[in-house]
Amino acid sequence: ERLDKGDWRGASLQADKIEEHGAFDFLVPVARAWIAFGAREKNPLAPLQARNVGALASSYVRDHEALMMLALKQKENGLFAVRSIAPVTQSPAAFRLQAAAQLAAIGSKEEALAVLPKQESWAKRARDMINAGKPLPGAVNRPVAGMAALLSRLASDLLRETASPAALTFARLSQFADPTNDSNTISLVQIFARSGQNA
Repeated sequence: ERLDKGDWRGASLQADKIEEHGAFDFLVPVARAWIAFGAREKNPLAPLQARNVGALASSYVRDHEALMMLALKQKENGLFAVRSIAPVTQSPAAFRLQAAAQLAAIGSKEEALAVLPKQESWAKRARDMINAGKPLPGAVNRPVAGMAALLSRLASDLLRETASPAALTFARLSQFADPTNDSNTISLVQIFARSGQNA
């Protein structure tokens, strides 16, 4: 909510509290980066490039560094990062869709198509949308979209690794953070389906 209202100081204080609590402090570098992005700080990538980022945070940091580069329209660096990360990320479909959506949003149609695999059915639908000139959902180019993507990824990881009920909580938070993003809704539906619950 603070991100949506542009309350960057309040959002930063919330990040401090998360870090102090400790349980989910590995999310803090990504949160701080999107807060800095929203506040238009000189180098919002700095929290993602700090040397003291822990091993647990590194996977999330790596993905969001690439996505933020694209959001900053640093296309060359962003594309290089996306191509490096896509084969090893824990959420390849979501990450590729997010990258493709942002590339398409900034007018880089060919690059957007290039980051999508050619064989997967979900990618074919995305490619059809791009070729038709339709906006592809999932672009991560706002602080709320960045946090929603982070929470959605955490929910997917929790469900895949431990089938934790907390996955549903984070999926709901992701949708609440950015209800306009259809890809977050799809993630929530998938988690409901796997957990046997109804929306």
